[in-house]
Amino acid sequence: MKLKSIFFTLIFFSLGALSFAQSSAKIEADKEVYRIGEPITVDFNTTSPLAVKSWVGLFKKSVPRNSTTGYLEYFYTDAKKSKKYTFKAPKDIGAYELRLFSNDPGKELLHIPLKIRANYESELSFSLVTEEIKPAQPFKVKIEHTVSVNPYAWVGIFKKNHPQSDPGGYESYQYFSNNQANIIELTAPNTSGDFQLRLYASDPGALIKMIPFRIGLLDLPGIKFSPDKQKYDPEEDMVVTYTGHKDLTDRAWIGLFKADAKVDSYVGYLTYHYLNPKENGLLTFKAPSTKGDYQIRMFYADYGPQLLKPMTFSVTSSLDKNYIKKNLDTKGKVALYGIYFDTNKSSIKSESYPIIKEIADLLNENNNLKIRIEGHTDAIGNTDYNQQLSEQRSTAVLKMLVEKYQVSKAQLQAKGFGESKPVGDNKTTQGRSKNRRVELVKF
Repeated sequence: MKLKSIFFTLIFFSLGALSFAQSSAKIEADKEVYRIGEPITVDFNTTSPLAVKSWVGLFKKSVPRNSTTGYLEYFYTDAKKSKKYTFKAPKDIGAYELRLFSNDPGKELLHIPLKIRANYESELSFSLVTEEIKPAQPFKVKIEHTVSVNPYAWVGIFKKNHPQSDPGGYESYQYFSNNQANIIELTAPNTSGDFQLRLYASDPGALIKMIPFRIGLLDLPGIKFSPDKQKYDPEEDMVVTYTGHKDLTDRAWIGLFKADAKVDSYVGYLTYHYLNPKENGLLTFKAPSTKGDYQIRMFYADYGPQLLKPMTFSVTSSLDKNYIKKNLDTKGKVALYGIYFDTNKSSIKSESYPIIKEIADLLNENNNLKIRIEGHTDAIGNTDYNQQLSEQRSTAVLKMLVEKYQVSKAQLQAKGFGESKPVGDNKTTQGRSKNRRVELVKF
């Protein structure tokens, strides 16, 4: 009996301490009136920690006092003496309260009133500055407001039929600052059609206003492109001549695709070049290394849309052991552009392994065949350094053939020529690309 008496005394003391902590607790909001969607910053303080499951909730004022249900949002205090919370102002205007509870569910300890008012309809406006908007082009929007706005207020581009209740699914967006007159620049989607600009009070926030706008069709008279021929050997130089237009974007490009790549899609390109200059010029590609049909496609910007009808070309054979042998037998040598190295190093990249294996298979099947592996560089950098680099790279290929594929060392030689034997103009990007090569020479 004596032990039970002590136990009840401890419980009574503990409850008394909790009551003291509750009576000393305090919650404060950063202001009393908020706009729809605006963040509500709340400070919680107490001289003694509350229960671990004590909590602060946001309620409509009409929810009965001491009710632990019907809250719109809540946070646990985690038994800390001080903590900061951020609630989101509800979408309905009216009277609300922040309420502090002793535990979960617990009892209500205190409350403070809040008001949610309508948004910035009469205090904020925006308008299009750019009159004619085209796919993928930048355009300007003017935003004017007479009151301070949330730092995460934003303008988004949406398709016309996107539900107004959903702030997600935008094509692109941008926050705007608290300048009284603010010009922001957005980039139009890459397709023509009907869209909307939508202005939101915060992120995601309440929708304030909308402006419909149309992205017009592209009018680029005279644009065209064509390859120098229709059939290529694997990795042969392809020269594509183009006539562009001043209204093309700086990210207009031409790419090589497999013939069965998805129609009207920029996805799946094998290689590409931007149109530079964008009005007229030529681009040099390496033909694919695998036999088959391919397409050349032109695009208005990084993500489209596609311009003109694709042009089809073919690669007559694959860059394999048969192709290499044919060139060694008829020409005595073959230039390879499919052996890649790390920049300024002799480390062979893994994408080179298939062609090196083809060389190995050819040599292992033809024990009397002997080849010299010759390395060549462009003229960028120091001449002596380029010479040394070409020697190291040709030796690296020889070493891989011997060690990885068991080719007889007696069938191989390695020699570097640096920049001394160019086959292209070192003053141009295309020429330098042509000069960076590995040649196999029969001896």
